Amino acid sequence: MFESRSSYPRTVWSISTTLNMQHIYDAERSELARLKRHYADIFDGAPSIDGTAAARLATSFGYRTVAFDTETRDDTDNPRFNLVSALFSPFSRLLLDSTAFAMYQRPFVRWWRYGYGPHNLPNRIAQVVRVADDPAPTFTFMHALPPRPPYTFNRDGSLRPGWQTDALRAGNRWVPADKYVDHVVYVNSVVIDLVDEILLRSARDPIIIIQGDHGPATNRPGNSWANPTDDHLAERSGILNVMHLPASCTDAPDPGMTSVNTFRFVFNSCLGTSLQLLPDETYWSLTPDSPDFERVFP
Repeated sequence: MFESRSSYPRTVWSISTTLNMQHIYDAERSELARLKRHYADIFDGAPSIDGTAAARLATSFGYRTVAFDTETRDDTDNPRFNLVSALFSPFSRLLLDSTAFAMYQRPFVRWWRYGYGPHNLPNRIAQVVRVADDPAPTFTFMHALPPRPPYTFNRDGSLRPGWQTDALRAGNRWVPADKYVDHVVYVNSVVIDLVDEILLRSARDPIIIIQGDHGPATNRPGNSWANPTDDHLAERSGILNVMHLPASCTDAPDPGMTSVNTFRFVFNSCLGTSLQLLPDETYWSLTPDSPDFERVFP
């Protein structure tokens, strides 16, 4: 593990930057809109990373790409799982999707999805483990929401009493911080088991990257986007960034590497490319969807 920061402390910009290996602070608005649409596909159940720079480069080395979406539960045949698909027939879903009920689905989806969070996360990780059984080289991507809020489970994975209310409450859901720690403890235990299984079942020593898209926001002030404090910027941009690298990889990562350089470093060290590392900088936008970025680190 090393000290690292997200290049952009918001999920959509962070994941796009990591997979495309490129800063976006000076990107055209049309390009930013395209990146947001692509992230929405990953989040809502139609994952595809094939168009990203990292996936294209991996493919050129003979890797097959595999992507798991953020929300899909694996106990349903519907690849775009939501509350309606769990409770109603296909005809009823079609009927309801054409009514005003469709606009209210998302809050209920969050409530339903996180209620199964402690059970859903191991099931989804089991899907990733099965990829390790494939002897062919794969470039696999999974974005998991926990340990971020809402805080629905304890550090042993059991559901927290009153989780339904917490899943729907407004305000800063990152507090209290002790509940975030409980989530981290549980997710860490699941991820450790995942790494052990991948190492055990892989035909060759794999490359494993576990990287946060951004940090928590337990100290977020009221108007955090327009007027973030130094403490908030530090917490929100600080990320976990750990790697398992085969002995064949030639270099170790710089302790202060940001997420924009994750795959540039891995391709250089492990596959022999000569990609130039970009400045390790972190950028902030004044509103969550603003295309105007300001450098905040270093």
